[in-house]
Amino acid sequence: MRKIVFEPDALNVTRRKLKYTMEEYKLVLKSVFSVCEVVNEDFSLVEKALDLLTTNSLQPFDAKIAATALHHNCDILYSEDMHNGPIIENKLKIVNPFLNK
Repeated sequence: MRKIVFEPDALNVTRRKLKYTMEEYKLVLKSVFSVCEVVNEDFSLVEKALDLLTTNSLQPFDAKIAATALHHNCDILYSEDMHNGPIIENKLKIVNPFLNK
């Protein structure tokens, strides 16, 4: 099963940019969670996030998300809030799924 770090701000993005209703959003969540493992954070992730704050110039919440993704061996982090394209620790690529290709 694929692991996913789900950014809580995804609700705002889908409602604002994609104009999803709450029911549409719930359907998307059900679909995502049916094929992905939900993972939790712990103190080691918070420590890692603190390191990423300085080494990658991330905002605190973004650093926590990136640290969680790294800890769980994710290779792509989809985020509207972070810059598109950077690779953190030669492992995790930041991708903005809302940019036009």
